[in-house]
This record gives sequence, C-alpha cells and structure tokens, in this order.
Amino acid sequence: MPKDLLILRHGDTQNSHKDGDFSRELTNTGKRNAQRIGLWLSQNDLQPEHIISSTAMRAKTTAHITCESAGLGTSIIEEDKSLYNAPPINVLESIKQAPIKGNCLMVVGHNPRLSVLVGQLSSQFIAMSPATLVHLRVEGDWADIGTNQIEFVQAIDANTLPPHTSI
Repeated sequence: MPKDLLILRHGDTQNSHKDGDFSRELTNTGKRNAQRIGLWLSQNDLQPEHIISSTAMRAKTTAHITCESAGLGTSIIEEDKSLYNAPPINVLESIKQAPIKGNCLMVVGHNPRLSVLVGQLSSQFIAMSPATLVHLRVEGDWADIGTNQIEFVQAIDANTLPPHTSI
C-alpha cells in the first residue's frame, strides 16, 4: 500500500532574532500560510498520522499551526533537533525511523536541505519557498525510503491558496 510523505518548509520568518537564527519566529504571513496548508491538507484528505519537526521556533510553530488548522491534535508532532541545519541525509534518517504503522508522514524543516532531499528522492527539483508543501507517494515502509519507488505527486505553495483566517 502506498504511503504519503509530506515535506513542508516552514513559513515566512523574521529576518533576525535577538537570540539568534534558531529563535526566529514566523511573521503574520508565515502564520497565515501555515493555516492555509493545514486547511488544504484537511480538504484533500491528507491527514498526517505523525509529524517530525525541526526544533527551531519557526518550524515548530509552522507544524503546530498546520496541525490545528487541519483539525489534528498536536500530540502527533515529534520534535527532532537533528533536523535544524541538517544535511539531507539526516532528514532521510529521521524519516526512516518514523513509526511503521503510519501511512501519512509529514516532515517540517528548512531549505535548502528539503529541496535537495525532494530532488534526491523524486528526481524533481522544487524551489521550496516558505510554506511550500511537497507531496510524495512512497511504496514500502519508511525504513526503506530511498531504496523504494517514490512518485512526485505535487507541490503546493501556500501563497497560491485562498485565504483562511486572519492572524
């Protein structure tokens, strides 16, 4: 049975933060776009059963807002500090360790690593602007990702979606 792998770049952020890059927060646009992605997931019956998110503030916030907007509980979010500034191989390793029983997994992280990973897995280069979601279809278990068949389904840029609510 095919599984859905959703790869989401965090939303728009502040240019800087007094506590450094790791602490940068989403802008209002970033928050609205995370809502749009969550609503799109709900409307398209793509309900992640597990989400792996970078521990950087902007990624965690994107994951939480997306979950809430999709009508999902945030208890499905697993924070993984190895995803912050991680090379694509680290992101791939996190995916391989996801719960086997889930048929829909989402990863929330950072570029350019996510774009590179999408290219490596699907042979499609996608320039992932903030709050871009890539949908891949995977045959087999998460532990086998990279060696199994992967189909590029689509890329969704939150900026192209209709407004959801105001923040």
